[in-house]
This record gives sequence, C-alpha cells and structure tokens, in this order.
Amino acid sequence: MRRWRERHPEEHNADSRAYYARHKKRLADYFAAYRRSHREVRQASDARRRAGKLGRAGSYTAAEWIGVMAAWHWRCAYCGGSGPLEADHRVALSRGGSTAIENIVPACPSCNARKHRLSEDEFCARLRSEGRRIRPALRIAACPKHREDEGREER
Repeated sequence: MRRWRERHPEEHNADSRAYYARHKKRLADYFAAYRRSHREVRQASDARRRAGKLGRAGSYTAAEWIGVMAAWHWRCAYCGGSGPLEADHRVALSRGGSTAIENIVPACPSCNARKHRLSEDEFCARLRSEGRRIRPALRIAACPKHREDEGREER
C-alpha cells in the first residue's frame, strides 16, 4: 500500500479527501478530543502556525517542549509558579524572535500575558521593580548564552 501511495499521490489525496468528507462529523469530534487531551501537541502546532503567519523561522516538537518544561522542573521560568504552562518566547515574535526551541521557556499564563512584547530582560527588570521574586539561578542555568560563559570561566 505504501508503494502504491508513493506512485499515485493524486489518487491517494483524492481518496483521503473523499473519506474525510464522508466522515467529517466523526473525525472532527475525534480530532477535537485529541487536541483537548494532548495540550503539548496543540501548543507546538499552534506555535508553528503562528510563526508561519509571521514568516519566522524555527519550530519545535511536542517532545522538545516537554524537555524544556522538565528542564525548568515543570515551573514558570519567571515566577516559579506551578500549574499549566505556556510556551513563552524569550525574544517575542513581534520583535524578530524565532520559534526555535532555544527561544522558548515555560511561563505561567499570568507571566506570559504580562510579558507580552517585552524582552526577557525587560520583563525581569519589571518584576524586580515591582518587588516580585524571579528565578535567577534556573534562568541562568537554562540560557545557552550563560552556559557558554560558564564554560569559559572554568577553563
């Protein structure tokens, strides 16, 4: 079957479209339930779509996103809060940032909404001026730039 699909892509696409047209309601319910139960897949998909609309480079997979959240101990990169996390761009897409995994940190919905278009440093300065605690040790440890600097100091 795989060889047939490779040799007849137009026919396979037509068959697939016809199948989806016949079973639209059932498949829509299935895909909606899947997206609800697999939040990390939905977030990665939405990030790729948004970056594509803005013409930004880079993308990440759900597995990479889970790895980033695990590296941050499943907590917000800014306030350290636990709970549902969102992907936050260190350099905002509107400021020329990419959707590459190196530009992504986990943030609680509150911090992500408050950060908006600010750079990571601007947002941390804002939190400090408000007297709020940030997580500098984990923040530095997760930043590739600081990892390079630490490597130079050890040599």
